[in-house]
Amino acid sequence: MITKILLLRLSGLFVFIFLFASCSKDEDGLFTASDASFEITVTGDESMNLNGEASFVQVVVNSDDSESSGTALTITLGGDVNNNSTAHSMIISMIQPETELFSEGTYNFNADPNPEEVYLSLTFYSEATSSSYISTSGTVSLDKVNRNRVKGNLNAQFEGPEDNKITISGNFDAYGISQGWGI
Repeated sequence: MITKILLLRLSGLFVFIFLFASCSKDEDGLFTASDASFEITVTGDESMNLNGEASFVQVVVNSDDSESSGTALTITLGGDVNNNSTAHSMIISMIQPETELFSEGTYNFNADPNPEEVYLSLTFYSEATSSSYISTSGTVSLDKVNRNRVKGNLNAQFEGPEDNKITISGNFDAYGISQGWGI
């Protein structure tokens, strides 16, 4: 009888811990997907202001081959251009060779990163096309990083495959869709 009571109490405690841990609460209070947002300005060969919702995925990949291991942080920004109803989106990918999650800090980028440095790329999706860009210089500052939220800003220059150049600057506050480890 005591064992059943103990098991019931422990089960109740595990349910409480699971529900508490599943809550998207951080130091600033409850952060939900509806709180996630971004405001980005694009200048250069393309020019626009974007704002909308932001989400992120962070994955660590471990491999027997150390050159195939690393961490990827992907921030997806989707919303309106210049407050029009035309949907556009942007995917910002940061990749580092370390198999640790990204943390708060400023990450600098240059045109020719060595294998130990963080790599930054951007894919821009508009109505009927997509364009990929590689960072030539700039910074991404991550002010808050936890399993539910990545908040920060970026100011980076990118170059596309046809030598088109753009500068992206602005703020993001992204909601965590997933965080995990791969093999």
